[in-house]
Amino acid sequence: MQLTKEERDRLRKALAEAELLNADEEWDSLDLVSALVVTEYELGIVLDEAELGPGDLSGVAALEAAIERYGRRLAVQARLRLDVEPPPDQAQEEGVLPQSRRQIEYRLALACPEARVAVSRGRQLSVFSSASDPGSLPVSEAMARVLSQGDVFSAGPTPSSFPGGAVQGSEDATRLRGGEAGAVIARIEREVQAFVIQWGGTLWAPASPLISVDQLRHLGYYDAHPEQIIHLDEYTALLPAACLNSYPLLDADDVVLGTHLATVFRREPHYDSAVGRMPAFTCREVLWCASQTWEERFTSEVELLLTGLAADLGIKGRWVAAHDPFFLGGGKAGHKREFRGSVAGKELALASINRHGDHFIVRGYGRPGRVTGCVGLGLERWVLAALYRGEERACES
Repeated sequence: MQLTKEERDRLRKALAEAELLNADEEWDSLDLVSALVVTEYELGIVLDEAELGPGDLSGVAALEAAIERYGRRLAVQARLRLDVEPPPDQAQEEGVLPQSRRQIEYRLALACPEARVAVSRGRQLSVFSSASDPGSLPVSEAMARVLSQGDVFSAGPTPSSFPGGAVQGSEDATRLRGGEAGAVIARIEREVQAFVIQWGGTLWAPASPLISVDQLRHLGYYDAHPEQIIHLDEYTALLPAACLNSYPLLDADDVVLGTHLATVFRREPHYDSAVGRMPAFTCREVLWCASQTWEERFTSEVELLLTGLAADLGIKGRWVAAHDPFFLGGGKAGHKREFRGSVAGKELALASINRHGDHFIVRGYGRPGRVTGCVGLGLERWVLAALYRGEERACES
């Protein structure tokens, strides 16, 4: 499609009002999501995110080019904008913190799951939303509670529980824990562990399922996905990503490579155990600290390993660039690739390769001048993809 000058002007004006038009700053992964929602809100255009590459949304000009290349216009659209004034005692402060903005977006996603929502990042809190049905827009009592001043402008962690329906039934437990499932997991475990040992790596003990809130802040997870964290109290949380407890293991050797199991706990807008979207899941994690040249060779071989392993298990999948790295460093997102396969007719990530750059190095882990990265495999999703290929649903990319 071709954007008109009037559409370009409208888009830039809307991005400016969402405080996403600062030429001195690169968009982080949260800003990318907000920019896509603002595009849909203002122009009624959505992008095919499966076709986007890492550099396609690096700024406003790149967004405009991506719209013309990958965009499609919506036939029917409802949209809403809300401007919320901060409390008087906070009106002169810097504004809503990035993690608070992400929490607001997450809470609105829970309250209004059929709408797409973006929240501005400055002192003036603006909510942009669009949906195919006007009844799906965030105008309910639940939305009002989300936007109540005491909730919106509170940046501190609050204890949280799993939404209803998260507990697995006996049928799901049988699917994921029976003998066939165990054989699939054993095969994956043998292949991945042997691969790590072949590269000179170490088999580590399982990660602790608990992590301190201070550690999550230090590692930068609160800047990326605070909404996913399940707090036990104000000091302790359940582990939201398999690698987070293991960075102290990256000592000063030239190359450190290790692998371990971890139970990971996440809050999500919704759960569906049939496709492996669960509040708790098992992850086989590989973590390294090495030179960038070593990392490029290693990750290339990891892709070949997992592609071949999936084929042996009868899983059809593909590698795609992802735009939701689990950390944000200095406003810049890391590099992430996902191996996506079909689980009960839905295309979901079975594994991901995350290249962190020096995000964790500057936080005191590993050797200066090196880079870190990790690979995570969601074992329950591999089981479902390998054993339940015939249970088709409407494909969801």
